[in-house]
Amino acid sequence: MKPGQLSGDNKIETILDFERDSQDVELGVCGDIADISQASVCRVCSEVSEKLAQHFPKFVTFPDDAIGLNTLKSQFYEVASFPEVIGCIDGTHIEIKSPGGSNAELYRNRKGWMALNVQAVSGPNLKFTDVVIRWPGSAHDSRMFNSSSLCMRLENGRLSGLLLGDSAYAQNRYMYTPINNPVTGAEQRYNNAYILTRNVVFGVWKSRFRCLAKCLQTSLRHTTRIIAATAVLHNIAIDTNQKIDENISMEKTERFPYPEAPGMRGRVIRAAFILRHFTRPTD
Repeated sequence: MKPGQLSGDNKIETILDFERDSQDVELGVCGDIADISQASVCRVCSEVSEKLAQHFPKFVTFPDDAIGLNTLKSQFYEVASFPEVIGCIDGTHIEIKSPGGSNAELYRNRKGWMALNVQAVSGPNLKFTDVVIRWPGSAHDSRMFNSSSLCMRLENGRLSGLLLGDSAYAQNRYMYTPINNPVTGAEQRYNNAYILTRNVVFGVWKSRFRCLAKCLQTSLRHTTRIIAATAVLHNIAIDTNQKIDENISMEKTERFPYPEAPGMRGRVIRAAFILRHFTRPTD
């Protein structure tokens, strides 16, 4: 089929074939499926990803009013009575081909493969509310967060609420992390509520768009557009109750262990929070 003969539906089907494929993300495979040349598939994926990525700010965002934020907090609280939560934050490594150039080694992560480290925040229904797609695989999660507009909004009070993060993040007044060795009953209740409340979206996302679980062979710019496009489509899929095939095997470990290292101020903030919300009269 010639490029000029591709309808809008053909283009959507082509990019969905590419993004859903779990065994081989070579563009030629999708072309074989749709009887389209590899060059046409490449152009279609680039075009559609670019257009979807342009809608990223509309579909991937926190509520912009107090009512929306309070709804988020209520939905999270219903899970395990952890108060004031507006999102769960984490990072995931998306494998890429070497981008080349003098800075290529910045993309090599601690496991030795080239990657983008993608930061994302998700809500109680696993919808993305914030995604950052610009950091190389060598970047630490805490550095990514501290440099983000999300951190700035929380810091200056433009966004009110708590994030739940793992021990890669520093405990502070708006970021809450688990206790590695809980001792008291209140600390154990805090950890249990944290574990039940903190959902991680990446398994669902990569199950829905399996190209993200393999090495993307596209250019760096095109790769970031593909990731943004799948985030948009993921949120649309949740809004429209699309089911996924959860039988996917992640071949690469995407998280790295970090020791808990909250500073003294962070420990004091968390201890006061636990005392206020998780202590019982019998403790």
